[in-house]
Amino acid sequence: MKSRTYRNCLVKFLTLGFLIMFTNRLSSQSMIQVWADEFDGMIDNSIWSFEKGFTNDNIHYYTDRIENAKIVNGKLQIIALKETYMGANYTSALLKTNHTLNFKYGRIEARIKLPGTPGFVPAFWMLPEDNLFGWWPISGEIDIMEHPTNQINKIYGTVHTQAYNSFTGSGPRGSNITIPDAETEFHVYAIEWTEEQIDFYVDEQKYYTFSNDLSGSATWPFNQPFYVILNLAVGGGWVGEPTNSTIFPAVMEIDYVRVYQTINDISISGPDFVFYDNQGVSYSTADITGASYLWSVPSDAQIVSGQNTNQIQIDWGIIGGNLSVDVNTNDESINIEYSVEVSPNLINNSSFEKGVKYWEKAGSLPAEADFILSTNDIHTGQHSLYVDVKTPGNNTWDAQLSHKNLKLQSGKQYHVSFWAKAILANSSINAAIINSGSSWK
Repeated sequence: MKSRTYRNCLVKFLTLGFLIMFTNRLSSQSMIQVWADEFDGMIDNSIWSFEKGFTNDNIHYYTDRIENAKIVNGKLQIIALKETYMGANYTSALLKTNHTLNFKYGRIEARIKLPGTPGFVPAFWMLPEDNLFGWWPISGEIDIMEHPTNQINKIYGTVHTQAYNSFTGSGPRGSNITIPDAETEFHVYAIEWTEEQIDFYVDEQKYYTFSNDLSGSATWPFNQPFYVILNLAVGGGWVGEPTNSTIFPAVMEIDYVRVYQTINDISISGPDFVFYDNQGVSYSTADITGASYLWSVPSDAQIVSGQNTNQIQIDWGIIGGNLSVDVNTNDESINIEYSVEVSPNLINNSSFEKGVKYWEKAGSLPAEADFILSTNDIHTGQHSLYVDVKTPGNNTWDAQLSHKNLKLQSGKQYHVSFWAKAILANSSINAAIINSGSSWK
C-alpha cells in the first residue's frame, strides 16, 4: 500500500512537471509577431542605420557602402573586405535599429549563416535605446549570438551589466554551445526575454538563462527598451588578426530578423524629441494581422496619414504631450501611450531626463575621466551629469561630452547656452560647435 502511494505521488509529480513545462512553452508560442525584416528588396534605410568608422579594439573601418552590406537573393549579406580605406586595412558593416525600432521583452530571433574563416566576430546583439542608467556597460548589453571564428564550433550568448563586465574583474555572464555546422548552415539564434529572465537559444535548444536577482539596475538593467544590431567585426583581442589562411571576402548572411511579443509588451516607436512645427514625423506600433488601430494625438498636432493602420505620420505644432493608440485584436485590446517633447531646442534630451540617450562621451589618453549620471545638482529634468577628470589631457577636448547631428543651417543665427559648473579652482569648461569635417565653425 505504501509503495502504491509513492508511485501515485510520483506520477502526479511528473504529470505536474510536464504541465508546467508545456505551459511555459505555450506562453512563448502565444506571442504575436510584431516586426520582421525578411530582407526582400533593398535595405530599409527607414529602419536600419549604419555605424561608420573605427570601433573598439577591432581593425576594420565600418562603412555604409553596398560593397559591405547588400541584399542578395532575399538575404542580407554583411561583407568584410581586405582593402585600404580611411586609414584601415579592412572594411565591414554594422547595421542597427537605433532610434527607429526598439523592444522591451519578447522573443528576438534571426536566422544566420556565419563566415568560416579565421579573424572575425559576427554578432547579433542589442543595446539600450535610452541608456537610462548611464553609458556602457551600466545600462546593459545583450549578446544574442557571438561567434569568434577561430573557435569554429562555438556560439556565445552573454549579458553585460554594471556588476558583470570585463572592467570590474567579475566578467560578463553567459555561456556557449557547440554548433558543428554554424559556418556552413543557417541556424536560428534567439532570446526569450521577460522581466524575470533572459533565455538564450540556438534553434529550439536553450543553453543559458540569466535571471533577474531583484537587486537593481547594477545586475538587471534589462527593464528598458533595447534596439537590434547586426555586424561582422574584423580582428580584436578575442580572435586576433586575420591570417595568411583567411579568405576574403568574409560574409555573414542573415535570412531574416523577427520579433514576437505579448500584446501587453508592444510599444510605439518614433522620435521622442521633435522641433517646433516638425512635419510628417512617422510613428508605428506592432503590425498585427487582423488588428484594428485608433490613434490619438495632442490638440496641437495633426495626423496627416495612416489613421486605422499601425503606422501614422504627424504634423507637430508647438505643444508636445502623449500620443496613443488603441490596438484591438479578436482576443485582446490595449491602449499604448508615448510621450513626445516638442521644443525649439535642437539638442535632444538636453537635461538628461532620458538617461544619456543621444549623448556621447569620449576620452583621449593620457586623459582619464568618469562620466556619471547623477541626481545631484539638478537644474531641470531628472538628472545631471558629473564628469570626474582623474587625469587631465594634453588638449581641452581630450575629455568631452558631445551631441551629434545638430540640424544647423547656413546663414541662420543660433543661441547656445548651457548650465554647468567646475568644482575645483583653476578648472575650465569649454563649449564648441564642430562641423562634420571636424573643423571649427
